[in-house]
Amino acid sequence: MISGTSDSTVGVSVMTQLYKYYSTDGQFIPDSNVVFKKDLKSGHTFPADFDSAGIFSLESQISFTTSQAELKGIDNDIPTRNAPISSTCNCAFDGARAILEHIYGPLQPRNNGALSGKFIEFDQGEFIASAKVNGMSTSAWVYVPKSCTDGATCKLHVAYHGCVQSYEKIGDKFVKNTEYNRWADANNMIILYPQTVATTSISGGASLPNSNGCWDWIGWYGTDFSVNSGKQLAAMKKMIDRITGGFNPIDIPKELQVTAVTDNSVSLSWKQVSSAHGYNVYRNGGKVNGATMSGTTFTDSNLNSGSAYRFTVKAVLSSGSESSASNSATGKTTGESPAVGTPSGLIVTDTT
Repeated sequence: MISGTSDSTVGVSVMTQLYKYYSTDGQFIPDSNVVFKKDLKSGHTFPADFDSAGIFSLESQISFTTSQAELKGIDNDIPTRNAPISSTCNCAFDGARAILEHIYGPLQPRNNGALSGKFIEFDQGEFIASAKVNGMSTSAWVYVPKSCTDGATCKLHVAYHGCVQSYEKIGDKFVKNTEYNRWADANNMIILYPQTVATTSISGGASLPNSNGCWDWIGWYGTDFSVNSGKQLAAMKKMIDRITGGFNPIDIPKELQVTAVTDNSVSLSWKQVSSAHGYNVYRNGGKVNGATMSGTTFTDSNLNSGSAYRFTVKAVLSSGSESSASNSATGKTTGESPAVGTPSGLIVTDTT
């Protein structure tokens, strides 16, 4: 657990209560397994050790136990540095390394060059009903190092962003700037970046709306938020099971669009996915093509005239595994809508 001394979004006092909930009071986790760094001179941020240009200038040896005196010896600006809310900061403290080494033990040196792997966007709506109502975005990301794609045995680490740190709030800064990916590249780790969204209604056991897009830790989306049946935790378990149960990384097809319509057909096109063996097209949720298609265009025929249809596309690996669905595209055929028949054969069957 990491908390900045100048954090006015989720302050040290709040984090202290959470620490007690996990260990001292709740006794969910042995005290020896919980480390709480609360002396970092920063605001609401994820601590890192790169400069303003994004260059990793310090191969940090700093651990959770590093004192502020030691920090000052490395960078005299740290006591006055307070990064903008929700960004990553050059705090001369590698938060990703501290977290990963606490969980997994000593790591190989991180990759400070170009990343070897790729970021894959996927649809969280597949894992939770009414995702946005329950505080979860439809989109999330996973970083997969090349070694994992090439067949290495890889660990899975889930990187939960903090309040006001979701993609909705700050774009891809947490996904790409927190240094998790650099350590993952050198240590055969897949990093899962689930995403929240802010909600404005007050529900569950909360007294305030979740306007900062925090993960549910007070009961916004149900009183069972802290146990396996909680909506967000249940969704996370499904994501983890999907990845650890034979995950095949494949990108989502992009820019699906309707290119032409007739009285009885809708034509589609989409961007190629480099790792795809082929594609499947879905109309109103049902697969419409027979064999997997190799091209990036498709015409769906024998449709009703004057009718609207919703399409999505999924990329397919040679193993048969599919990606999450693309964006949806709606096409309406031309001509008149089918006439609605007049009921016939109406008879009286009983009287009272």
